Amino acid sequence: MSEYKYENIIISGIPASGKSLLVKGLLENLVGWEFHSIGDLVKARHRKIYPDIKTEVPLSIWWSSLSEEEQIKFNEDLFEKVESGKIIADTRYATICKDGNILYQKTRNLKYKDVKLNSLLIFTEAPLDVRAERVRERPDYFGKTIDEIKEELERRELKEHKIGLEIFGIDYKNKKEYDLIINSFGMTPEEEISSVMKMMNGK
Repeated sequence: MSEYKYENIIISGIPASGKSLLVKGLLENLVGWEFHSIGDLVKARHRKIYPDIKTEVPLSIWWSSLSEEEQIKFNEDLFEKVESGKIIADTRYATICKDGNILYQKTRNLKYKDVKLNSLLIFTEAPLDVRAERVRERPDYFGKTIDEIKEELERRELKEHKIGLEIFGIDYKNKKEYDLIINSFGMTPEEEISSVMKMMNGK
């Protein structure tokens, strides 16, 4: 029997809403758990295909240009990692890591049919102004004004929302699909971790 109510934690949210800081805190509390993200899987593939490119290409620039087949494959890879349990995952389309039928509908692979994973789904959010300030020192936003950063974050959000709807039929911003909503602007990191651990402990 699992020590916790949920066997995995799947984190989604709008761009720059505080997922990375939440993941860091959870890994400090959940000893022996592993972290995986769609972003890391895509970056690893990009480095393998283009080994001569030494400069890290921002994920937001080329992730959305992946083909439908590639998008599905990366989500299959993450699903299979989450199946092993004790995984914290960062993925825009979190519901896939709870309901294998979403992948079955796209692939017709019977190994996903009716597979339900015991995953806690978390959605993170924060005001646009706050998110823009958080990322302004990142290399991919260097030299841009706050207004330009806000416009870019909004474009990225719309594009990722569209991809989820068109490929998987998922509205990743539908908060009804999540077990816990975290506003990283209105909570301290300690409060965020505490709220997640209460859910994990069934409180």
